[in-house]
Amino acid sequence: MKLILIVGVTLIGLLMAGSSDPSSVSKNQNQQSSTAWLELLEQQAQQQSAQTQQMAELQEQWQAERTRLDEQRDLLEVDRQQLAQQRIREPVIAHSIEGIGLLALSLLPLVVSALLLAKSNRTDEENVIAETLMGDLMSNQPRLFGSTEK
Repeated sequence: MKLILIVGVTLIGLLMAGSSDPSSVSKNQNQQSSTAWLELLEQQAQQQSAQTQQMAELQEQWQAERTRLDEQRDLLEVDRQQLAQQRIREPVIAHSIEGIGLLALSLLPLVVSALLLAKSNRTDEENVIAETLMGDLMSNQPRLFGSTEK
């Protein structure tokens, strides 16, 4: 951009210095021509500067977009890992609960039996009375309750 401006100014200076025409019209035309060249070169330099600035802005926007996409991809990766861990953990918990339930069901008859045995610890006198009553009820000739036949 600066190089074009320098070349343009140099060409204009050469044109003006090399002109040996004494007429003021020719000098005036040369000055107008050089002024037009300078304006044209300035416009081109401004356009190139604007284009360069636009390109820089676009690159910044693209970089920001890439950064945002990278962050979203990282979040998706974290979510994927969490789901994978959850898929592994859930069946383990379900099998544990199932095992505990089966253990409780299998121990239930043992617990009931133990409770019944604990309550059946009677004294010898109670056992004798219970056996006598049971024997009397089962016999053909009961002694305690009498005969039910008439």
